[in-house]
Amino acid sequence: MKDLLPWLANTLSPLQRDHKHSGILLKTARWNRKKYMTTIELIKAALKEDMPSGDVTTESLAMKPKFGEALLKAKEDLVLSGANAFEETVLFLDPQARVKWHFNEGDFIYKGQNICSIEGDLIQILKAERVALNFLGRLSGIASLA
Repeated sequence: MKDLLPWLANTLSPLQRDHKHSGILLKTARWNRKKYMTTIELIKAALKEDMPSGDVTTESLAMKPKFGEALLKAKEDLVLSGANAFEETVLFLDPQARVKWHFNEGDFIYKGQNICSIEGDLIQILKAERVALNFLGRLSGIASLA
C-alpha cells in the first residue's frame, strides 16, 4: 500500500490531496507539505465533489425513503480491494444500511459473482453508488494488476 501512496496522492484532486487518509502520510506534489486525510474526510470530499449542490436527480423526484436491497455484481474478474471505503461511503449516507459481503478483502472474484448485498434506503444507496463504486473500482483495479 505504501508504494501506491505517491501515485494516489497525485491522482486525487487538489481539494482531496491536502488531507489525511487512514493515518498514512500523503506527500503533496503541489505544496510539498505533509498532511493527513481520514477515510471519512476522503469520503466527504468525494461526495462534495460528486454532488456539490446535492443529488439533483433524486431530489428533483421528491421521493420518500424506500427500503430495499441492492446487489453488487462483478462485471469482470477482479481481486477485491476497497471494501471498507465502499461500505463507509454507503453508511455515511444511510447509517441504518446493512452491507453483507460475500467475499473478503483480497479474494479473487469471477465475473458475474455477487460481491455484496446492501439493504437500506434505496435513495441514499443510489446517492452513494457512484462514489462508493469509484473507491472499489480504483482499488480493486490496482489489486487485480498487482
